[in-house]
Amino acid sequence: MNNSGIPFYNIVPHEFLSSQEDDLSADDWNKRYELSKSSIIQFVGCRDPYIILAKTALRQVIESGRDKESTVRPIELHELEILQSIILAVGFDGNNSPASPGALTRLWKDLGVLPKAHMSRQVFPEDTPALTFFRRRVQLQTIAYRFLFDEQACVEVMKQLLARLDAEISGRHNFAECYAVLVHVSGMVRDRIEIYLQHVRRLMSAKTKEAVLKEANYFCSLYPAAARAWHRCAGKDLDLESLRWAVYQISELANPWIFTVPRERLIDKCGAHAARLLERLSYRAGEFDEAQIDKFPLSNPVWRRPFLSMPDGDFFCALPQCPYSFPFQIVEELIGADVKLAEKYSSVKAAYLEDKIAEVFAKSAPSARVYRNVVWDDPETGVRYENDVLAVIGNFMFMFEAKSGKINPGARRGAEKSLKNDLQSLFIDPAAQAQRLQNYLNAHHENPNLREKETGKSVELDLTRPKLVYRFSICFEHFARLTSTKHNFQELGFVDDETPWAPVLSLGEFMIVSKHLDSEVSFIHYLTRRFTIEKLLNFEGDEQDLLSLFLANGFCISKEGLGDQRVTFIDADELARAPKISAEDRKSATVYGVDLPPLWKATIAEIYKGRKTPNTFDIISTILNQAPLGLMGLQKNIKRWRRGGGGASNPVQYVKFSVGDRSFYLIIVLRRLKDFNPKTWHDEARMIAMEAGSEEDGLTDSVVFAYLSPSRNLTHDAASFFRFTPRPVGRLV
Repeated sequence: MNNSGIPFYNIVPHEFLSSQEDDLSADDWNKRYELSKSSIIQFVGCRDPYIILAKTALRQVIESGRDKESTVRPIELHELEILQSIILAVGFDGNNSPASPGALTRLWKDLGVLPKAHMSRQVFPEDTPALTFFRRRVQLQTIAYRFLFDEQACVEVMKQLLARLDAEISGRHNFAECYAVLVHVSGMVRDRIEIYLQHVRRLMSAKTKEAVLKEANYFCSLYPAAARAWHRCAGKDLDLESLRWAVYQISELANPWIFTVPRERLIDKCGAHAARLLERLSYRAGEFDEAQIDKFPLSNPVWRRPFLSMPDGDFFCALPQCPYSFPFQIVEELIGADVKLAEKYSSVKAAYLEDKIAEVFAKSAPSARVYRNVVWDDPETGVRYENDVLAVIGNFMFMFEAKSGKINPGARRGAEKSLKNDLQSLFIDPAAQAQRLQNYLNAHHENPNLREKETGKSVELDLTRPKLVYRFSICFEHFARLTSTKHNFQELGFVDDETPWAPVLSLGEFMIVSKHLDSEVSFIHYLTRRFTIEKLLNFEGDEQDLLSLFLANGFCISKEGLGDQRVTFIDADELARAPKISAEDRKSATVYGVDLPPLWKATIAEIYKGRKTPNTFDIISTILNQAPLGLMGLQKNIKRWRRGGGGASNPVQYVKFSVGDRSFYLIIVLRRLKDFNPKTWHDEARMIAMEAGSEEDGLTDSVVFAYLSPSRNLTHDAASFFRFTPRPVGRLV
């Protein structure tokens, strides 16, 4: 761990991450782009396209599951997508020549250069340096970023969303069934990958020539190129080892079988409609021309139609990830030019997102009261406003704004006007909407008039106690590493320090957080810390990176250790991508991320189980927002005191942790049982808390625990919570 408190990460000089290529001019990059493009076109134009695609796709699938420490540069998914589009543009001339390993290596190298060179050759002379840098990062996100959901969550969301759409349009299109077909096709290809690899393993472990020849016959039956190659060498007298490797080379020519979806089998399993669906989502060779290749990195047509239509009527699926990478683009392709259907889809999508946010929160925090579509009238203007999801748990209030709109293609390509409009409407405005409600409640906390839009039922809020407000924006899609932090918008001049901000999460990321933090205590703790993380950390990364950091150390970060340095997360999402079977019962005090000593873990469990006070989550939050080392020291002193080992000379002790302008004080009072007066305890604790935090300028949360000697209690004997602020902030902070 470095002195920033961030485990497993290193702070390195910027030049360590740069390369000599960064000094190339736009003209140099343009030459590299044209050279790579020309090389790829020439390569695919004289070889079997299905073998090229299949070998590249198989390598991509296998390497995506490899250890990140591998020294071999992996094939990225976007490179495979670009290759498929270029093959379609070049066309199939009937050439069935396979490619040598060396030639494929050169192809894959060119595929790696092409998208980077395409971005780097662009010049934006009118831009500020910050806008140019942001544009290029937007383009990088567009080219390379995939998987806002994990697969299970994606299937859940798309099935529910599309079932709603089908119900609204009386089942005229059966979109949910269409999506189920895509998932089935993806599974079919993955099954074939496993079958193929099983035969490869049998081949490589074969102990006799007869067993090797059996596998040779199997691979020859899969694809004509394998049979032709085997015919040329089958009569040669080879020893067992040489024969085994010869057949292994034949097996690689059978790769196209893996990604072939036979029409008849598809119809047999899913019905005739499945074949018609894949026809609508397939391209034939020659549907593009080579002049369109320059558009593929930032606007790839295979994102919407990911299949190839083969001459014999079967389908080729080199992109089995497509139902999870681009589900919304595929649905929009099926909607086509039907304006009324597109409008219905948009409204269903918006309503579903709001419902799903409320559902995920209610499941993850079952003690909370969750309200949908809260409306209120501004008494000064008479304007009626609406907030999508409002949740209250203890003295914490969570405001969620749902943004179901999509990022326009122009914005994804970095077009300035479109980019600014989308950034404003999808990622900046939601915070202002939530802040407006917060201001209203502060101004009218004695008689707020909030009600649910659908039922007209009044939303009852107890504002006699100050509530901490946490604002979030939840969307279907975003720019991930760029829209997850306010710093990027500040650098562009779109917002300043005073502009309200709501951290942006995609629905998929929100569900990933819920999946991994399957206890009410940890889920709530994450959201409260996620809202304030930028006060400790200037970072570039997405939600999986942040969740992984939280799972590693609970966001216990030293602002002093980091200084003004920006943390760039690179391959830092491993913990968030690990398999996880979530608990069904979320009413739990299980703590993730924070390394709690046993006494404090037991204390949190006891406080949560009792839930006898409105300050339950305030107390738990104050404990969780401490450095483990400080908690360990307090635990040691408490145990010594209760064993009679001393402590009378230092009866009041505390630890403190700061997040921005907020401070969390955990105070212990060691007292003889005979000297403890429960009737005056709360007032005494208030004075102790006020004295400890008297020099704080910002908001201060303090918990004061009493530990008596002797005592029969396993954890503490008394506890009081206090929140102090020197500023007039109203009832909502």
